[in-house]
Amino acid sequence: MPTHKTKRALLKSGILALFFGAAGLSMPAMAQSPEHPATVHAGDLTLKGAFIRATLPRSPTGAAYVTITNDGSTDDRLMSVTTPVGDRAVLHEMVEENDIMPMRTLSDGLSIPVGETVSLVPGVTHIMIYGLDAPLVMGQTIDLSLTFETAGDVIVSFDVLKLNALSHPDMDTEGQRGN
Repeated sequence: MPTHKTKRALLKSGILALFFGAAGLSMPAMAQSPEHPATVHAGDLTLKGAFIRATLPRSPTGAAYVTITNDGSTDDRLMSVTTPVGDRAVLHEMVEENDIMPMRTLSDGLSIPVGETVSLVPGVTHIMIYGLDAPLVMGQTIDLSLTFETAGDVIVSFDVLKLNALSHPDMDTEGQRGN
């Protein structure tokens, strides 16, 4: 069950989305799971529920989300993301300070601790895509390359969902921690 703080962050992110429309290895490491094609395995990591919110026309930014589980014996770290649909992608977090939710760049990446599931979710942690080439339209699928410290480069297919989507419809978000 989401906490009051999480519900408040999700509400704020939904409002922001309405106003702003935003809401290594040489070969990519990935294996699609046959029981759920949206699940990617890369080394000890499992990535699933990847989605990007649709954007308004002429929106310069978009936001992407994914859930990452580390079943290995060492911590990993999401270091960077590259995108074919914009100029650049940056890891961000939003932390409430004095009733304001500023975005901060995660310049050191995002830690994926051993035995934990880290969820990039609206209003908390996300991948911000800058300089969109065109609007992101519901129903599209966009491949982003996520670079991890240990697992290397991983290609993940992100489904473009509605503008105010809070999670991928195939995900059971109970028990995951938004980072």
